[in-house]
Amino acid sequence: MDQSKADILLHPIRMRMIGALAGVEQMTAQQLHSKLGDVPLPSLYRHLKKLEEAEIIQVVDTQQMRGATEKSYALVSGGVVLTDRDVQTASTSDHLRYFTTFLATLLRDFERYITQDGDVNFVRDGCGYRQIPLHLTDAEFADFQKDLRDVFVRYLGLPARADRVERMFASILIPQPDRGRRAGDKDEVLNEHPKDRDKH
Repeated sequence: MDQSKADILLHPIRMRMIGALAGVEQMTAQQLHSKLGDVPLPSLYRHLKKLEEAEIIQVVDTQQMRGATEKSYALVSGGVVLTDRDVQTASTSDHLRYFTTFLATLLRDFERYITQDGDVNFVRDGCGYRQIPLHLTDAEFADFQKDLRDVFVRYLGLPARADRVERMFASILIPQPDRGRRAGDKDEVLNEHPKDRDKH
């Protein structure tokens, strides 16, 4: 059975590989292996092949090293983005599985941070987690998304270097069920005559 793009992307190891590649122009398998630390090299190569076949990563350079060909990989532009069709065609159980994998990966990253050797300082390191409700119309939400994208575009292109700290930013947006109405429904209620509201 063929895997969906979401299935290929939302795998704990492959998510970490994509995160590592997102911060650099290119990496070899050996560099990825050193970066991830706990992923066996044969397993890493299998995941690289799957990501390449799905056109999520691509080979951007090859070098001859001790008689063998060493490949350098980079993310394909737009390759890690799920389309509206990818999202809409996934079943409820698919989404629950994807989200569970996403949370499990976050938990692993947080565990690796908080159990590391040395001084862990949330304020100094810029680590945190919070939940904030937003009350926005669809138009306001679209503006919010655009502003957020503009901020990301400004900083995503900064290359890794010695004086920069890698920080993983995760985003989750969950509309609350049965809280308020869609814009069209809301307008209908507001336009009702007060005497008619008792009829509902």
